Amino acid sequence: MRISEIVVTDFKAIRHAKLTELDTQPYTLITGQNGAGKTAMFQALHLITRAGQLQPRPELVRLGQDRAEIELSFSLSDEEFHRVNLHHRSVFGRSAERMDRYRRVAQVDKAGKVSFSDSSVVATFFDPVFRAGNSFPDITLLGAAEDGRVGATSAYGSAGVLPGGFPPGSPAADDLTRRLTALDYCSLVKARHSGGLDDAYEQLAATFREATGKTLLRPQPIGGFGATRIEVATVDGRHPVSELSSGEAGLLGLLCALHQSAHDGSVLLLDEPEQHLHPALQMAFLRAVRSRARRTQTMIVTHSVKIVAAAHPSQVYQMLGGEATDQARRAASVSSLAGVIADMGVDEADLLLKGGRLVVEGDRDEDYLERLFPEELENVHVIKAGSSGQVLARHRMLTDDLSSLPWMCLIDRDLMSDTQVQKHQRDYPNLHIWPRRALESMLLDPPLVAAVLGSLGRPTSLDEAEALLRAAVDPLADDVVTDMLAGELANRFPLPRPDKRDGIRGLKEQYAASARAMKARSEAVDAVHQEVSAQVRERWERDRFVLVDPKKALGALARELNLFRKAQDLTNALIASAGADPAVRPRPLEEFRLRLVRALEGPLQYATESNRNHTKQLSSAPSSAVTK
Repeated sequence: MRISEIVVTDFKAIRHAKLTELDTQPYTLITGQNGAGKTAMFQALHLITRAGQLQPRPELVRLGQDRAEIELSFSLSDEEFHRVNLHHRSVFGRSAERMDRYRRVAQVDKAGKVSFSDSSVVATFFDPVFRAGNSFPDITLLGAAEDGRVGATSAYGSAGVLPGGFPPGSPAADDLTRRLTALDYCSLVKARHSGGLDDAYEQLAATFREATGKTLLRPQPIGGFGATRIEVATVDGRHPVSELSSGEAGLLGLLCALHQSAHDGSVLLLDEPEQHLHPALQMAFLRAVRSRARRTQTMIVTHSVKIVAAAHPSQVYQMLGGEATDQARRAASVSSLAGVIADMGVDEADLLLKGGRLVVEGDRDEDYLERLFPEELENVHVIKAGSSGQVLARHRMLTDDLSSLPWMCLIDRDLMSDTQVQKHQRDYPNLHIWPRRALESMLLDPPLVAAVLGSLGRPTSLDEAEALLRAAVDPLADDVVTDMLAGELANRFPLPRPDKRDGIRGLKEQYAASARAMKARSEAVDAVHQEVSAQVRERWERDRFVLVDPKKALGALARELNLFRKAQDLTNALIASAGADPAVRPRPLEEFRLRLVRALEGPLQYATESNRNHTKQLSSAPSSAVTK
């Protein structure tokens, strides 16, 4: 089930509030002052997704009103509809109607009695008898307890009794152990069926390790049957999860709930998950939420300025008090998001520590840049646009923004020609384009590779490092040809853009035009392949590190070195070395850092940094044709 819309009227503190397009966002944030109805919105969602009879709750109706109403719109996956249809046939004697969206309405009268208005399909979906025989995703509410650990209540787990809020107190430490053990078991079962490709426990442990530097170990049996112990490994030894700090325990509990929700495909409602979490841990958790967006739907009530500032404006709803026509106001732009932040009591310049904004394509860009330039990025609000096209769109929007805060945009070069790069730089003056295919391409650098290998006890000269890189990259030339061929064919024979204004007729014309374009591509493959192959051969000696897919190249290098368990470990080592030692930092990365400093602090600081860096490079970094 994916929730697309909820409308709440006269429910507790909410006079009228409407949240829309919830299923199009990686997650949704709800913020606002105390008493504005944030938690009440979650309670409304909890109520309308209940099955069975509910106890009367007259206090749910807003003071002075005769009834409260909640309207929910949601969609079902193919598997969910299949099971609903089977039950529907057995009860109603006919097939269920397949729809893009289903609707449920709940009403609470003055006496607190709850009644539902459902179609036969919706009635089947929420039928307790049907639920008892089918393992369907739940709505799960989560709140942080006083010690930072997570308390949870399932939407279908308490015999139809709607909670007045979130569970008080803290579950015992062994509760976290039990939930982690359950996740480990589910991961092993799922991995058995997927060939080991989907290990949620390992993914959780990787996020926790990245955020805290501590390694979460697998559950180990102790004592009698069913008892387990989970330890955390640090540089100083091991200790049980019960000895984690409140913030670390809170993060671990939230990650456990998130991965379990993703495993089940459930909807996760989080009430102020930032409690007891350092801002860095808040961001680590938010990255995990984004990475699970396709598997679970997450909604978050928060007072954290950092969490709100990290979101796209369309993901943020501000709950308003008083007599607003709609108490749920959606941020429509960067400027309106700044207004939401100001209402939270923080001036935008204070939020950014008098720094600025950096727009990047995705999570990995932010992650790598924060590790490369922690001091510089500490003063920058990083906005993840989602793609290079969205970065350019954000550039156009920020160009018209009246805010005095400095900003810069960053995209991968991919396989753009020099002409395309120059046009982008001319049209988008605040845009930085990596001189190679992607950020990871800068890591294909002999001095940097030699430094990492030397730190691992394998002394390597620059010539040897360059030979290793060439040996990893050169077999990938055919892959570059294939990538460039696909791009060139797409440019010469573009597919038509969809236009729904002409209905069925327009759809047919679009499909016909698409078929003609694909046929033209097919017919041109051989001729264009010869052209592209000649271009790549001519450029390869000079531009191999510009053209090659860096992820494939790093993977090939990791296999050749046989020092790293996986390619990402090699990438992490190169990132760490480039961030810690400016002497081996590839020049394109340092040039980006200096441009960022110039954008944030002005030409004088840039000149000082540039001269200092130039002197350092001349004195300590040997020249290399590959690093230039």
